[in-house]
Amino acid sequence: MKRSNTLADLMLKSITLFTLALPLSARADGGVSGKVTYPGHSSKEVVHMDADQTCMSMHPGGFEYKSIAVNSNGGLANVFIYVKKGLEGKKFPVPKETKVVLDQKGCWYHPRVFGIMVGQTLNVQNSDPLLHNVNAEPEFNAPMPPGTPDLVRVFRESRVMFPIHCNIHAWMHGFVGVVTNPYYAVSSENGSYSIKDLPPGHYTFQAWQEKLGTISKEVDVPASGLVLNFRFDQGGGGKAEVGGASSSVVEASSRPSHHAHKARKTVAMGETHHASHHHGNKKVLFLTTPDGNKTLKCKVLSNDGDGKVSLDCSVLENQ
Repeated sequence: MKRSNTLADLMLKSITLFTLALPLSARADGGVSGKVTYPGHSSKEVVHMDADQTCMSMHPGGFEYKSIAVNSNGGLANVFIYVKKGLEGKKFPVPKETKVVLDQKGCWYHPRVFGIMVGQTLNVQNSDPLLHNVNAEPEFNAPMPPGTPDLVRVFRESRVMFPIHCNIHAWMHGFVGVVTNPYYAVSSENGSYSIKDLPPGHYTFQAWQEKLGTISKEVDVPASGLVLNFRFDQGGGGKAEVGGASSSVVEASSRPSHHAHKARKTVAMGETHHASHHHGNKKVLFLTTPDGNKTLKCKVLSNDGDGKVSLDCSVLENQ
């Protein structure tokens, strides 16, 4: 026997799939959605604003920010997800009515991580009672005294990520993903994200985090949509999990791997031919499709006693 690594081989019509491991809110109805997670804790950094007494007065208890922001469920915020490849040669209209706002408030940028299209209007605001400077060279570099109108600018070239900082207050810095299409998102406080209305096709997605680096994943997006989850590792790098309309999950490392792809599924038994063995403390099932072309070697994770069994499977292809 030889292992098969294709997602299509996992989608066996003879097995009834049930939703597992993916929350209902992450289901896709077109486009791509999912969640970004991190197994560690938030990374808090103390911001010293001693150089400006006005800034200090706005934070009497001191100021900290999370360069790695993780909630209680492991959701990772402020990750920029976008289509890195697959849209070459295509042009997309620049949003005219939807403006992107970057505010300077409390001697800090809000938001710190955001996305914008090339040619789209960026409105920079200064909500503080003091002078700031917005440096996004070579695109623009401009002072903003208090009480001035919005600074309106556009980015002329794509770049992920583009740093922004203040020349007056060195601790003020942010990042903007400048892209040529509308298919991008920033993960929310619970790590979720959604990229809507992406046409079906073959794409490479990339997730960027300021301290943990990037994770890339090449996928086929069907018309029904795709669930794509990113998991950053401590120290950088990570994995992507791909799920389709059936909510099955396939794990693939961001680095090359010789291991077979695995799927964790809840299945209704009875429609496949199977044999069982014991492997350590785990019962192992060998499931064969009625046509005899596919075999799954599965460890039994749980059995609810009602004919539904949770399995951890490797797909084999019969010779």
